[in-house]
Amino acid sequence: MVNIKYKIILAFSFIVLLLAATGLFLIQSMESLAKETENIYRHPFAVSNATRDIRVYILSTQNHLTEIMLSRDDETFGILVEKIRLNENRFRKQFERISERFLGDQKDVKTMLDAFTQWQEIYESIISAKRKGMTEKAMHIMHGQLPKSTEQLESAIQFLADFANAKANEFYTLTLERKKGSLVMFTSLLTLTIVGSLFILFYVVKNHDFAQREIMRYFHLIDQNIMLASTDTQGRIVDISNALCRYLGVTKKEMMGKPCRFFTDDDQNDLSDEIVRIVETGKKWQGNIKKVFGDSDIRWIYQVVHPVYDEDYKISSYSHIINDVTDKKALEALSVTDKLTTLFNRRFFDDIIEKKIRMAHRTDAFLTLAMMDIDFFKRYNDHYGHPAGDDVLIQVSGALKNSAKRPDDYIFRVGGEEFAILFPGTDPANSCQFLEKIRKNIEALKITHAYNDVSAYITVSIGARTYKGSEIPDKNQFYSQADHCLYEAKKQRNKVVCL
Repeated sequence: MVNIKYKIILAFSFIVLLLAATGLFLIQSMESLAKETENIYRHPFAVSNATRDIRVYILSTQNHLTEIMLSRDDETFGILVEKIRLNENRFRKQFERISERFLGDQKDVKTMLDAFTQWQEIYESIISAKRKGMTEKAMHIMHGQLPKSTEQLESAIQFLADFANAKANEFYTLTLERKKGSLVMFTSLLTLTIVGSLFILFYVVKNHDFAQREIMRYFHLIDQNIMLASTDTQGRIVDISNALCRYLGVTKKEMMGKPCRFFTDDDQNDLSDEIVRIVETGKKWQGNIKKVFGDSDIRWIYQVVHPVYDEDYKISSYSHIINDVTDKKALEALSVTDKLTTLFNRRFFDDIIEKKIRMAHRTDAFLTLAMMDIDFFKRYNDHYGHPAGDDVLIQVSGALKNSAKRPDDYIFRVGGEEFAILFPGTDPANSCQFLEKIRKNIEALKITHAYNDVSAYITVSIGARTYKGSEIPDKNQFYSQADHCLYEAKKQRNKVVCL
């Protein structure tokens, strides 16, 4: 009995020592965790450092602009412009770093980017003016618009830096408090562990199954409510959520192993190729994709494609997160759409033409701007009435939509009976043929116009100007030249004049 008692005491003592060692190990683990957490919460300083670097780039760019204004030869001018481009790239990298690390509202980050974009456009206008020899204009912009824009950019940067510093101090203080509390808590638990070890073990085992069930429930909720997919490096689907299957009108079995082309339609090869080029470099792609379901059900999806890396840090697959943004796009369309004709309005024209010019510059592509006017439309309104005139505008708009169906074709109503058509990638000869087809399609509507001097029906005059790449002028000159072509077409009426 004595030997058994000693064995029990020995065994119990061993258990106590084991539990005490476990408690000490937990204390050390908590100290290590507190240090790691402390390091994690120091990450806001990365934002602060990035804002500091951005300020350096701003100052450097301003210095280069001053040197550009003083430059006397093209070689020096070119070197200084290249230095500014290098600063732009550095800013983009720091902005990505801020966007990833910033713990506040991403709208504040976007505010800084918008301020930088405005600042960039201003100094680009300085460079452009200097390049064209308009030094006085460049100096006026540099001493007028640039300082104000710089002040706005500095204010946006300072806000992010202040927020990051405040957040770092907050997290650091909280980490120290938690560290101290953890040490006190685990010291107390060490004593209680001896008594409660068996209970804790039972509790852990019991709740392990519950936790597993909860995890499965969460996975089920994600699968049923979030549109997700995974594809291999060849674009074949290796996993897809049931929510996305329902949206696409397919089953998971039908989709597994099939190529998805990043969920673009068959006529969107350029877009799918663009996504491939970006994600294969290790960068995520995000953007809106237009999809057509059935014959006419048009929907918009916002997709984010992330590269997934294996243990050797090589891309092994891609993850896709998809949201339906059709309603959002519809709301956006209302703000840029002419109410009567449902074509794009003048406001959207002013926005998109600058973007398309910049894109054509980058890709060295053709870009055509056509201006169109309904012939003798005032006479039509005077004799048939304005309601009939509105109906003509609607029918002409419908003919334009049916004629210009390519994804990059843009049609605008820019005035009462005046329209604009903007489309890329077509040389002057083919552009003129395309516009001639539009003119014929409108006359083929056979809308009676007894007061039209050139036809018995409603007709249009079209003037167009086509440029390629860097030859494209600014939007005002582009518009003026296309409008001049329209003026020449209206001398004859029911004609297309292209240059």
